[in-house]
Amino acid sequence: MFSFNLFFAFWLSFTTPQQPTYNEVYQVVFVQGNIVNQSKNNQAVTRGGKISANDKIVFKTKDAKAVVISTTRGRFVLEGKKSKQAGNELVAFVNEVISPLKTNSKLSTRAGESDKVMDLEKHFGLTKGVSQFVILGNEYQFKFAVKEQRKLLLVTHYNDNTKQKVSSLAFTGQSYDLKKDVNFKDGLENIKYIEIYEASVSKENKKPILGDAKAGFKPLFIQKDELAAAFKDYLPTINVDEALKVYLSAGGTKPEQEVKSEMEKMSETRKKSEILFYFIQEGYGEANEEGVIDVNRIKADIMQLESFVKENKF
Repeated sequence: MFSFNLFFAFWLSFTTPQQPTYNEVYQVVFVQGNIVNQSKNNQAVTRGGKISANDKIVFKTKDAKAVVISTTRGRFVLEGKKSKQAGNELVAFVNEVISPLKTNSKLSTRAGESDKVMDLEKHFGLTKGVSQFVILGNEYQFKFAVKEQRKLLLVTHYNDNTKQKVSSLAFTGQSYDLKKDVNFKDGLENIKYIEIYEASVSKENKKPILGDAKAGFKPLFIQKDELAAAFKDYLPTINVDEALKVYLSAGGTKPEQEVKSEMEKMSETRKKSEILFYFIQEGYGEANEEGVIDVNRIKADIMQLESFVKENKF
């Protein structure tokens, strides 16, 4: 998914860009959904391909978007929000719907700093559908400091707001399991968000007492092989230290010395894991009209990302 040439372009993405020139060419580094280039015989827009500012493109699916790189001006996001409706499709010229891609960088969305979850809300979030939690692969395991006679229950809320499903979160050995093929047999398309409850069991009727939700989020399952291929293309094109400085500076709002201090504590694996987190944000996060992605809308387990980096020997 991610393949581009100049780190200078990466850096320029954090400055105020000029308007796209008519003949500007963009490298496609991420594609979600179905996008075709009408100017090139309805050829599919795919990772590694190129599009021009004056190309006419069609967004064939509602969630379709692309992240692209200008070799001179940095990163941009291409979404159909400003496109014209043509039947069931959205049609536009590239230079009409392209926005500079920026990231509102903060560390508050990291989870998994310990091998055991102590606080479900801090780990997963509690925003009822506003935030997502990244799961690499089809299963997420976590240890939780469970109190005696308590268990975790999963409540699934659907988009129509008229139904919900309550089930026990599978417990195997010392870990809880959140599985795509078990907990979401009907797919994720109609799920608005899920909640996790730390439920006690009534001694009288053995029924669980829910109380208040301890976590609320929408799971974001990402296929490992797809992500590994994309990240493998992406890493050699950047200077990890310089790129991470840009991200951690939060658009220049965080003091340089503070950023330097944070980075000095990081191993090379951790640095690449942080880059991977932003990489996921830019690919799967939703940008606003100004092209800004708020990283607080997606949480990730940094230890899971570190394991992924090690497994793939990045």
